[in-house]
Amino acid sequence: MNAEELKTEFGLEFPTEIDGYKRPAEPLESGHDWYIEIPQLIAKDKVLYTGMNLILSTLLSNENLLKQWHDTLQSVVNAQDWRVVTDSLKGYMTPELKKKLDGIATGANNYVHPSSHSATMITQDATHRFVSDTEKSTWNAKASTAVVSTTANGLAPKRDGNASHFLAGDGTWKVVPSASSAATATKATQDSRGQQIDTTYVKGVTGSNATLTVTKGNGTTSTVTVNNVANATNANVVTEKAITGNTLASALPVGMTWSKVYNNGFPCAYGNCLSIRGAGAIQIVTEWSGGDATPANMYYRNARDSSIDKWSAWRTLAHTGGTISNATTASKLGTGTVGSGVKPIYLNAGRPAASGSTVGSANRPIYMNGGTLSQCSIDLSTLAPKASPALTGSPTAPTQGTSDNSTKIATTAFVRNLINQFKTDGTLGGIVGGSLTQNGWVKFSNGLILQWGTSDFGKENTFPIHFNVLFAFDFSTYSTSGDYSNSGDGVDSIILINETKFKVNHGSNISNAKLFWIAIGN
Repeated sequence: MNAEELKTEFGLEFPTEIDGYKRPAEPLESGHDWYIEIPQLIAKDKVLYTGMNLILSTLLSNENLLKQWHDTLQSVVNAQDWRVVTDSLKGYMTPELKKKLDGIATGANNYVHPSSHSATMITQDATHRFVSDTEKSTWNAKASTAVVSTTANGLAPKRDGNASHFLAGDGTWKVVPSASSAATATKATQDSRGQQIDTTYVKGVTGSNATLTVTKGNGTTSTVTVNNVANATNANVVTEKAITGNTLASALPVGMTWSKVYNNGFPCAYGNCLSIRGAGAIQIVTEWSGGDATPANMYYRNARDSSIDKWSAWRTLAHTGGTISNATTASKLGTGTVGSGVKPIYLNAGRPAASGSTVGSANRPIYMNGGTLSQCSIDLSTLAPKASPALTGSPTAPTQGTSDNSTKIATTAFVRNLINQFKTDGTLGGIVGGSLTQNGWVKFSNGLILQWGTSDFGKENTFPIHFNVLFAFDFSTYSTSGDYSNSGDGVDSIILINETKFKVNHGSNISNAKLFWIAIGN
C-alpha cells in the first residue's frame, strides 16, 4: 500500500464520528508523555483505535517499513534514560516533580541579600534597644558617681544622720561650731582677695549730693564733702549724638557730645566733631588722617548765646605742616609786606603786626626755619617773567619727541634727533655711514650701499660690509710695474661666492697686474 492508498484508506477508516463518539481536534496535546498516555488514548478513542489497527496491519504487510520504524523507535528508546531524575542522575521527571517545579515562581531563586538593613525592620525588646545620639550625649554629660574631692566634681557623701553636721569643703561631714566657740574664734585679717582688713582698706564708697561716705575695712566710716558738685553734673557727659553740619546749636544738649563726620555737611568728608553747649556753643572738627602717622586739619565754629542758632563760618586751624592759600594769607596779613627788607609781619594777639627788626632784602623773601625767620637764597630779581622772558645763559627745556607738532620749545637735542630721523628714513637722502679707505664703503639714508677696493686676481675677497642684495659689480685691470703680460688665452671671469665674498680670474698666466673693483647693492 503506497502513501496515497494509505491516505485514502485512512480517510475511510478515520471518520469524524463513530457510534456517537466524536474525535477531538487535537486528541493529544503537546507536552504530554506519549509513552504513558497513548495506550489510554487509543483505548478510549474508537476512531483512533480503528486507525491504529490499520497502521499495524500496514506495517505487518510491509516488512521493510516495519524494520525501519522499529530501528527508529529503538534509537529513540535507547537514547532515553528511563530512570527518575535526581541531583546527580539524568533521567525523566515524574508528575509530582513536574507539579512541584511548576509551583515555583519565576526568579524565585535569584535572591541577592542586601548589604544593609534599615533600623525600622528590627523588632526591639526589653534586652535589645536602640540608643539615639541625644541620649548618648545626655548620658556622657552626667556627673561622675565618685564622691566629690578637692580636685574633681562628684557626688556628695552619704549623710551621717546628724542634723547638726554640715558638708565641709573637703567633702566630709563636720560639726557646726557653737556660738561660744565662734565668739572666741580668731578673726581674719585679710579678705578673699588678700587685702588687709584695717583702717587703710576702703571697702566701699556711697554718695549723696555733695557728701561721699567711705566705709573702711574694719567697718568704720568717714564722710567727704565735694566742692562745686552742682557744677560737676555735666562734667563727664561726653556721649555720642547723631548730628549733621546743618544741625542748629539749640538742638545740642547742654554739656559735651561727640558725633561722627561722614559726608554729612561738615567741612571735611570724614572725622569726628566735638560739640560744647553752654552759654553759647562751639564745635571742633578733627579730620581723619589720610595715612599712618599723617597729620590732618582741624576746623571750628561758634554760636553766641544771644543768637544760638546762628553759626559762624568754619575756620581752619593753621599748623606747621599745613599750607594756607595766598588769598587766606593776604586776609590775615592785611597790607603788610613780607621780604621787603623793612619789617616782617607776625601775629600779635591774633592780628598781623610789623616786627621790630628787618630780615632779608627786597628781592629775597623770608621763611620760618625752626622758629627763626630766614631769607631765601633765591633773588627774585634774577627770575624771568612769565610773559616774553628775555632768557640769558644756557637755559634748558624738556626734549620733545620727533613726532611732536606743537608750540612747545624745540631744544638742540630735539633738532638733532629730527635730523637723524630724516637721514635714516630717506627724507634728506644723505649719507648715514661709511668708511673712506682704500677698500671702503658708504651707505645712504634710502638704504643704497656703494663699496670699492683693489685686489689681486684669483684671490678671494670680502666686501667691507655685508650686502643684502647685490645690484651690480665691475672691475678694471691696472699694472703694478710697467706693462703687464698675459701669455695665455684666459678669459676674464667673476666668481661671486655670496653677498659677503667674491673672486676675479683673469687669463691663465698673468703677472704684475691687479684690479680695481666697485659694487652696488643694499
